[in-house]
Amino acid sequence: MATKFKSSVEIDGYLSLTSGNWIQVPDGTTLQRPGSPAVGMFRYNTTTAEFEGYFGSTPAWGAIGGGGGTVTEAFKTIAVSGQSSIVADSATDTLNVAAGSNVTLTTDAGTDTLTIGSTASGGVVTVERNNYTANGSTTAFGVSSTIDSENNIQVYLDGVYQDKDTFTTSGSTVTLGTAPANTTEVEIMHFVSVDGVVAVDKFTGNGSTTVFTTSMSITNENATQVYLDGVYQSKDNYGTTGNNVTFVTAPPTGTAVEIVHMKVIAASGLNANTFTGDGSQVAFTLSTTVTDENLTFVFIQGVYQDKSTYSVSGTTLTFTTAPTNTHVIEVMVITQVSILGGDITEVIAGTGLTGGGTSGAVTLALTAHTGDVTGTTALTIAEGALTGTAQHRVIELTGSITGARVVTFPLLTENFYFIKNSTSGAYTVQLKAVSGSGATVTFSATDKTTKVIYLDGVATNTGVFDTGLGVGDVTLTGTQTLTNKTLTSPAIGTKISDTNGNELINLTATGSAVNEFTLANAATGNGPILSATGETNVDINLNPKGTGVLKSGTAAVQIAGKETMWVPAAAMYGPTTNPADAAQVETTATRPDLKVFDFDASTQQYTQFTVAMPKSWNEGTLTYQVYWSPSTTNTGDAIFGLQAVACADSDTIDVAYGTAIEVTDAGIGTVEDQQITSESGAMTVAGSPAAGEQTYFQLFRKAADGSDTFTGECRVLGVKVFFTTDAANDA
Repeated sequence: MATKFKSSVEIDGYLSLTSGNWIQVPDGTTLQRPGSPAVGMFRYNTTTAEFEGYFGSTPAWGAIGGGGGTVTEAFKTIAVSGQSSIVADSATDTLNVAAGSNVTLTTDAGTDTLTIGSTASGGVVTVERNNYTANGSTTAFGVSSTIDSENNIQVYLDGVYQDKDTFTTSGSTVTLGTAPANTTEVEIMHFVSVDGVVAVDKFTGNGSTTVFTTSMSITNENATQVYLDGVYQSKDNYGTTGNNVTFVTAPPTGTAVEIVHMKVIAASGLNANTFTGDGSQVAFTLSTTVTDENLTFVFIQGVYQDKSTYSVSGTTLTFTTAPTNTHVIEVMVITQVSILGGDITEVIAGTGLTGGGTSGAVTLALTAHTGDVTGTTALTIAEGALTGTAQHRVIELTGSITGARVVTFPLLTENFYFIKNSTSGAYTVQLKAVSGSGATVTFSATDKTTKVIYLDGVATNTGVFDTGLGVGDVTLTGTQTLTNKTLTSPAIGTKISDTNGNELINLTATGSAVNEFTLANAATGNGPILSATGETNVDINLNPKGTGVLKSGTAAVQIAGKETMWVPAAAMYGPTTNPADAAQVETTATRPDLKVFDFDASTQQYTQFTVAMPKSWNEGTLTYQVYWSPSTTNTGDAIFGLQAVACADSDTIDVAYGTAIEVTDAGIGTVEDQQITSESGAMTVAGSPAAGEQTYFQLFRKAADGSDTFTGECRVLGVKVFFTTDAANDA
C-alpha cells in the first residue's frame, strides 16, 4: 500500500529501489514549470512529451532522453564552412546526406557506418598561349578555344600581369577595356581544364593585414600565383596553410591583392624552381622535364617574362639575354596536372577585404616636418607593419616650402625609391640617411622632377645615390657610352645631337603617321639604301631651305618643280592672217643684231610657235615673259597676250586656241634697250594636254586696245615659257 506525504520529504543519503520497480517523477505543462527553478530539477513535460531538466553553465530547461520509446533530436545545428548552417526544424527532423557527381555513398546498418567514396579519374589541365602585337586601337583578341570562365584567363602586357577588372571574356574572345599602346606585346594564357577549377580571390591591402583567407583550401603552395598591383610575388614573400595565404610583410594600403589558385591539384602537378642571375649565365637546369613551353611561367624580380625571351628543351631553360646579376629568377612548371576526384562544379571568385586609397604611394607634406633638425622630415619603418613612411617605395613630396628641406631615411635601409618633388617654392630638398656621412642626393631649387634613388644599407653611413633614371624619358647626363645595348623601338625626342652637343638631326612628329624612312646597310660592293616605306606608293620629299638646292656631292641634283623654256623669235613664224613682221635689226656693225618680230602700234598682229612639251611636264598651267626692245623712246604701255592649245596624235590641228593671258610692260624710253615683262598669270592650255603631245602657241600685241599706249613698234626677241614638272626626268 502506497504511503502519501503531504509535504516535502528530504532524504539524507540515497534512495534505493529494488529491481522491477519504478519511480514516477513530477509532470506538468511548460507553463507549470517551477517559478524559481534550481539546478538539478527533473520533470516530465506534457506539452513537449519529453523528460526535461534544469541544468547547464547558464542554467535553463532542456530535454533529457526521449519519450514514447523513440529516439528524438539526432541533431540541432551542423555548421558547414563557407555555407549556411543546417538547422533541425524539429526534434524529429532528418539529416539527408546526398552524393555529388563522382561521389558514392555506402551505408552499413550493422556497424552504423557511412562510407564516402569517389568514382572520378584524374583529369588534365591544358594551357594554351596566344600572342599578339597591339596596334593602338584593337581591344578584342581571340584565343584558341572557348573560355569557360574569366578566372581561367591570364593576360600580360609587355610582361605585366593585368587585373581581371581590366578585361572581359565572351566565347573565345578576350576584350580589354582600353586598347594596348601600339607595339605592346600581348600574351594571353588560357587554362583549359577537365573537371578542374581555377579560383581567383581578390582583396585590397590595408597596410596591416598579412593573412588573407581564400575561397577554397590550398593543398599545395606551388598551385598559387599571387600578384600585388599586377606584380607577381615570389613564393618567398608568402606561405599557405589551409585557406590562408600569409604574407611576410602586409601589402600597403590600397594595393590590389589577387590570389590565383588552381584547385584541386595533385602535389606533383606544379614544380617551382628558383635561381639567381649572375649577369652571364643564360641556361638554367630545371628539376623536371618540360614537354610544352606553354606550361612554364618565368618571372625575374617578380616581372613576368614573355615566352619570346626564352626557350625550353627538356630540363634546360635558356634565356635570349642573361638575367642581371643578383636578380631572382622563379620558374613555375606545370607538369601533367591531375585533378583529384570530387564534386567540382564551378569557379569561385572570393570576396576581398576593404581598404582605403587606390595607390601604393604615400604623400608627404614637407611643411609639416618631424625630427630634431628644423626643416627635416624623417621617414620611418614600422616594425611588423607597412604603416611606416619609409616602407613605401613611391613617395611624393608636397607642400609650399619657405626654406631648404631635408628628408632622412633610416640606417641599414637597402632599397630603391621613386621620389617625386612636387613642392612649390624655389628651395632645395636633400635626401640623406638619418645620421652618418654617407652620400646624399639633392633636388635643386628649380628641380621638380622624379628621381629614382638607391640606398646602399651601409651600417653607420648609409649612402643615398641617384640612379640617373627619371620617370618617363630616360636622361643620361654628361657623356655616356652604351656598348652592346639594344634599344627596342626607342622614342627619341625632338633632336639628335653630335658629340659637341650641336643639333645633328631635328625630328618632328606627325599625328597618325604611316609612312617613314627605312635605312638599310649593305655588304661589300653595294651602297646603303634610304627607302620610303609604309603605303604602296610613297614619295621622298627632300626640301632645301630658302634658296638652297639639293646636291649630290658638289653638284646640284635635278628635281621636279618649276622649269623654263626659251623660245627665240627666230623659232617663231608669222601666221597667214595679220602676221607680225619678221626682221633683223643691226645695232652697230659687229655688235649683236636683233632677230625680231615687229608688232605694229595700231593693228593687232600675231606670231606663232610650236613645242612638243616634255614628258615630265605635269600638264598644268603655264606662265610666260616677253623679251622685247622698243623702236622709239616712247614710254607708253605695250600689252602682250599668249594663248595655247595641245593636240594629240590623230587630233585635228584646225582647233581654236585657249583663253589668252595678257601682260603689260611700259616702254623704257631708250631705243634698242633690252626689256623683259613681268611673269604673267597662269595660262590654261586648251585641249586635253598629255605627255608627248604637240602644243601650239600664239603671241600677239593688243595694239587696237585703248590701254596699249606705246606709240612705236614692239620688237619681240623671244618668249620664256614657265612650266612645272612632276618627274626628275623624261624617262
